[in-house]
Amino acid sequence: MTLVVSKMLGGHALIVGDTRISWPTHGPNLPRRNMSARDIGKLQDGCLKNVIVHPDLCICWAGDLHFADEAFKSMPGGSDLHQREPIISHFLKWHQVSGGKTDFLIALRSDRESVFQISGGVASEVRDTAWIGSQEAFARFDRLVSGEERSSTAGNNRVEMMAFQLDDLKGRNCDPMLSAMTLALRSILYDDSFGDVGDFAIPVAGTGTGFRYFFYTSFDAPFAPPSVPDRWETVDLGNIDTGAYNFQLLEYHHVDTRFPILHFLQARYALSFSDRKKGVPRIEIHDSQSALVKSIEQGAQERKRALEHRQP
Repeated sequence: MTLVVSKMLGGHALIVGDTRISWPTHGPNLPRRNMSARDIGKLQDGCLKNVIVHPDLCICWAGDLHFADEAFKSMPGGSDLHQREPIISHFLKWHQVSGGKTDFLIALRSDRESVFQISGGVASEVRDTAWIGSQEAFARFDRLVSGEERSSTAGNNRVEMMAFQLDDLKGRNCDPMLSAMTLALRSILYDDSFGDVGDFAIPVAGTGTGFRYFFYTSFDAPFAPPSVPDRWETVDLGNIDTGAYNFQLLEYHHVDTRFPILHFLQARYALSFSDRKKGVPRIEIHDSQSALVKSIEQGAQERKRALEHRQP
């Protein structure tokens, strides 16, 4: 299960999604039939739930990874990849093939931005808020965004600070909403009550130049409340040994493809979401900038070639 939420605001789509994958303990869609429970645990390193295929198309999914993979692998090519009806029909077919186990949100940009929800056997345009995944997680998400419930992302003994770079959204009241949506999802990620929703919050928004991932920096560190109320104190962000971490979510733009990257400063490594297997983009770990750039460029070129060779 997962949680992906989309909200239309000022004519633009704002989307947040998590990255956790929960593999079934049995059944035909395990990665390999003979995998042990320990090996399955190693694969829970996540994948991208809100995939920007090109600047005018963002595909989001929730449910059974097998059917999402097959849907992404067989996407229409050529001009059909830029047309509303072929895209919606394609993902509706795979939703129905899955027996309702895999749902989709399709955000498109042509003369205007629009979002279509594919669930319950049908596809319908959504004018306000849409979600796929965990109903319980969405209920809490909605309370957090509306202010009905207060966010407590890091708990009583930790401090979290976030800095957003939202220049493309300024002046449209979209920047505070995308920030609120991301913070609400991160609050859920910290809550053990929603074990199937987890890992990282990935924000996407429509802009004047198309859909893009939005940069933010997050600090998370152990924190002791000040001994003297109302007094400024320095917060030591610590290091990995003390349970602190700091990461940046960045966007790498190559050709017509946008890749989200998670850079962990203390650990000196980065995660990118690669789709070199032509399915749902998976996490890849890189220990140097050159390895990161090489992997991303190879993935972008392979995606471009795959789309060029597909028949409409």
